[in-house]
Amino acid sequence: MKTLLVTICFILTLVVNGLCECTVMVAGKKAAAGCNPASNEVGSRTEQASHQTMGPGAIQCYPVSADCSGTLRYPSIMHYSTGADNVKIGIFTRSGAPSSGSALVGNWSGYISSGSSDGWKTGGDKLTGSVTNAANYYLCLCGGTGGFDFYYAASGSTYYYSTTDCGSPPSTLDLSWTEGSNRTISAFVGIE
Repeated sequence: MKTLLVTICFILTLVVNGLCECTVMVAGKKAAAGCNPASNEVGSRTEQASHQTMGPGAIQCYPVSADCSGTLRYPSIMHYSTGADNVKIGIFTRSGAPSSGSALVGNWSGYISSGSSDGWKTGGDKLTGSVTNAANYYLCLCGGTGGFDFYYAASGSTYYYSTTDCGSPPSTLDLSWTEGSNRTISAFVGIE
């Protein structure tokens, strides 16, 4: 009995201190570990070095995957420059190039405003859809009236862009697309 108590205390200490990601059995049922929006996302929290300007009303989509199964939260994007820009972010299902089969997961965010400073910007509306661990998605940007300057790396997967005006963001990606070079964007949506 003493050994069991010591083992339970040891395991709880590891879990509480974040040293172990464990699944807990309660009354013979498995409890889900859950996602933490501070560390789980669709997209990338990495601060990249290159920057790009996106025109007003333009739409760009970047291949990403979810690192946890859960509900989408607020979007964040790393703004470049000191100009006052704004952008909306949406997550879409992905199977190949963007198409009518690429459906919006939940909703588009409201506009994320850059203010007049460089760095991470979070805001807009909370996204409401659910994502699945390791599933493929598109993280899409819809440029506001000022467009948006953001950070990226010239590596990763092919991204897609369209000159179709996304003033009213689409619910599918049934647009005319151009394939861009490989890019990893500094943008993500947290998962809870």
